[in-house]
Amino acid sequence: MTGARARAFLLVLLAALWFGTLGLRPLYKADEARYAEIPREMVASGDWITPRLNGFKYFEKPPLQYWATGFFFEMLGMADSTSRLWAALLGFGGILLVLGVGNRLFGPPAGTFAAAVLAGSPVMSRPSTLTRPRDGRTRPITALSVVLFPTPFRPRRPTTSPGSTRSDTPCSTCDLP
Repeated sequence: MTGARARAFLLVLLAALWFGTLGLRPLYKADEARYAEIPREMVASGDWITPRLNGFKYFEKPPLQYWATGFFFEMLGMADSTSRLWAALLGFGGILLVLGVGNRLFGPPAGTFAAAVLAGSPVMSRPSTLTRPRDGRTRPITALSVVLFPTPFRPRRPTTSPGSTRSDTPCSTCDLP
């Protein structure tokens, strides 16, 4: 198996394990059940603006996770695994971001190892299988910082002006500005 095929196989295996285990255990009684009930009530009532828990207005958390979970309830049906799907997608997306940034900055082996370490880390894998809005709020911020952080470190391409053979890349025989 070539390196690219092996990495693709490992990515598919990780996705199967990551998403295939979402429904193996029931929702935790306190937090997960509450944060799955709110989007269920949104879908049942048709009111996607006001989050409600047992009929009472519930504005303690930002509604993005409720909306996403409600969307998945509409598309895939109501199940424990469906309520965890939004968090799992964000967590898996974070792993893919680390893979892409690591490959770009340090080459395929380093990006693959970094993504594997992140995927195996309980700090990443555990919250990515729970239904909790606070995790959904921090994952996009983390992903954005991972994407924007390497911007100053991107290698510059040598540029030449028209009619010139000298590039702006410093070398031992060039005059440095």
